[in-house]
Amino acid sequence: SINSDWGTGIYPYQFGINYDWAPLPQELTGYLFTERGLYRSGEEVHLKAIVREKREGKWEIPEAKDFWVFINNSRNEEILKKKVNFSSYGSSSLSFVLQKDAPSGYYRIEVSPFENEEERRKHSESNFQGSFRVEDFRSANFEVKLNIDKQDYIFKDSLKATIEGIYLFGAMMSGEEVSWKIRLNPTHFSPPGHKEYFFGPGWWEEDDKSQLIESGEGKLDPKGRFNLEKSLDEVDFKGSAKLLLEAVVTDLTRQSIATRTTATVHRGEYYIGIEPSTTFAQESQEVKIKIITVKEEGEIVPGKELELRILKREWYSEKEEMPGERWRWINKKEDKEKASYQMISGSEPLSCSFSPESAGLYLVEVKGEDSRGNKILSGCSFYVSGKEYGFWEKREDDTIELVADADNYHPGDTARVLVKSPYQKARALVTLEREGIIESWVEEMKGTAQTLEIPIKEEYIPNVFLSVILLKGMVSEQDASEKEDIEKSSFKIGYTELSVDPAQKRLDVEVIPDKKEYSPQDKVKIAIKVRNSAGKAVSSEVSVAVVDMGVLNLIGYKTPDAFDTFYSRRPLSVETSETRFYVIEETDLNEKGISPGGDGGMAKFAGMPIREKLVPTAYWNPSLEVGPEGGEISFELPDNLTTFRVMVTALTKDSLFGSGEEKLIVKKPLLLKSALPGFARMGDSFEAGVVVYNYTGEEGEIKLSAKAEGISLKGEKEGKVFLRDGESREVRFLFEANEIGEAKFLFEAMMGEYSDGIALNLAVDLPRQTESVALFGDSLEDEEEEILIPEDIYPDIGG
Repeated sequence: SINSDWGTGIYPYQFGINYDWAPLPQELTGYLFTERGLYRSGEEVHLKAIVREKREGKWEIPEAKDFWVFINNSRNEEILKKKVNFSSYGSSSLSFVLQKDAPSGYYRIEVSPFENEEERRKHSESNFQGSFRVEDFRSANFEVKLNIDKQDYIFKDSLKATIEGIYLFGAMMSGEEVSWKIRLNPTHFSPPGHKEYFFGPGWWEEDDKSQLIESGEGKLDPKGRFNLEKSLDEVDFKGSAKLLLEAVVTDLTRQSIATRTTATVHRGEYYIGIEPSTTFAQESQEVKIKIITVKEEGEIVPGKELELRILKREWYSEKEEMPGERWRWINKKEDKEKASYQMISGSEPLSCSFSPESAGLYLVEVKGEDSRGNKILSGCSFYVSGKEYGFWEKREDDTIELVADADNYHPGDTARVLVKSPYQKARALVTLEREGIIESWVEEMKGTAQTLEIPIKEEYIPNVFLSVILLKGMVSEQDASEKEDIEKSSFKIGYTELSVDPAQKRLDVEVIPDKKEYSPQDKVKIAIKVRNSAGKAVSSEVSVAVVDMGVLNLIGYKTPDAFDTFYSRRPLSVETSETRFYVIEETDLNEKGISPGGDGGMAKFAGMPIREKLVPTAYWNPSLEVGPEGGEISFELPDNLTTFRVMVTALTKDSLFGSGEEKLIVKKPLLLKSALPGFARMGDSFEAGVVVYNYTGEEGEIKLSAKAEGISLKGEKEGKVFLRDGESREVRFLFEANEIGEAKFLFEAMMGEYSDGIALNLAVDLPRQTESVALFGDSLEDEEEEILIPEDIYPDIGG
């Protein structure tokens, strides 16, 4: 920032740039993740850490290999402290088991080269953090998909959409409740194949506003679908819109899952494209303007009637006297028409020429209308530099605007930046900055609209900040221009951010399973290939996690990728001084189940395989080295009937990062899913059980049985239900909780040659009422107060 000792001045937010208000020498940066982000108490947590050290603006593997890992629970109590060693790839991992009584909430992970807390606080720039959650939750049983008839619409089209409910074991839902809503949000769209053209309303137009179009409710049909149709009538949008369709499905176990999809709603049947020969012209330089009309896919469509106007935006500034002999600038803008044309588009671009007579900002506006009556608008602008005085907006402070000729650059490009100067002549200190000053030089600026050319280098990835400080001495009356103030020496400062595409630092990771669908306890083989941005296979280290999507979807967990941590835009960390400024709920599913056994009428279920290994994480490998030839993993699936996501996170020694993922569906023809409550209290009587799903391809009678330990099973221990193919139904049994602890349930189902069995657990607690007692008084002498502790207290509650 540029400021005085009193904390006043010009700050980076005035230029719309990100700024680190407490710039520190950020020597180390790290990326931390756990394999799924969400856990129950008593479960194992797998952690991976990646660290890099910044040297001359580049990420390198640190020379130090030993770091400390600290984990605090939601009560800020330290639950783990461990020294770890980082590999030659700059990564490390550890696993630990949460306590059975671990409190719920967010857990904080910190990695530091320092063991001592005082040193960690003193060198906070060398630490990095992560987090995970501990909650009671019920894994999702299904997912919701939205299918729309097309991805591109035009205003006044009709939207047709299908909402699908799909169980994670691969079957369709039926009869479940659905709710939905449609919203339109403003967006920008450019047809492909015309990179040099500007499409859509100009930047100076008022922004379109988000609008809710419609909402409703319904039920899934027997094929697991809900169909809806909606006319996309014209709304008050100048440009195109992004359609957002959201849907929520609630299943028999009263679990709700939401999803969304998007599509583009185009402003009209065609787009108007404008291509000026330059966006930075000189006075009297001819600017050629090309006009095309194209469909959304980029195909040129001729014969459209258009109106083109060229306007010059000028600012008129006056000083207004305020109380206390103070002054302020009053700015008014005026757009003056300089040229207009009526034209009909052709199969080739139309072209017209315009020669600006003076420096300033010029606006180009083209209007049309399609056969549906949709009004179509496009606009662009160009700056004209020269020695004449430019009518820029005068500001109350000493800031100036810098305008770059592109939003994003690649190494090897040259950025052209217009400097909106209020001075006819000034000396400029030009710097490129980020964590520090990268380069600096001095230029003589002539005129109020001069451009700077900045070669873009690889070390500028992912962004760099350009600063221009204009310095002007006193201007004598005879040297001053007609529009320039005669005053004491002064300065102006401007900043702009130049974004540099970091794509060459990204890895492409391919995950190839040996098949798409599996059964419980199947053997899985997965091939992994890692390539750089040029498509060349590279050596890398990868972590592999295979996790139940029913857990991942609860928190919207994304496949971990360190790329954004190391190559996202960095803040400005340079301060400039100028002295002139002073003048979720489910039961635990243990690996130990209940012996199926068999007695009396349940002998027919004896020997049936029971699904008891129901675990969220099917596989975890924190550090697998993959060579240019690729790598492979293999493992055995647990008993979950679900969709697992295979998540691969990759890194190289030269700090390239990326990720890849794939899905594995685990299913059975006849299956059971839990419909137990999240918990029970001693003395409760309740009905609960399972949902039975029939995907055998046949209809028939399904026989069910129930067993329980640690809880009383009242009434019938067997049941029957008739299901057609594709149907599901909840089957309940009567239970009574008579003791504290963990109740165990065993449910079995059979239909001919098809069967399934599932073992489940449920916590039974004792309802307890706590009481707090407070005494108060006063005394001038020492006193003692005796506290008598009752004998019949609950040992796990106190204060």
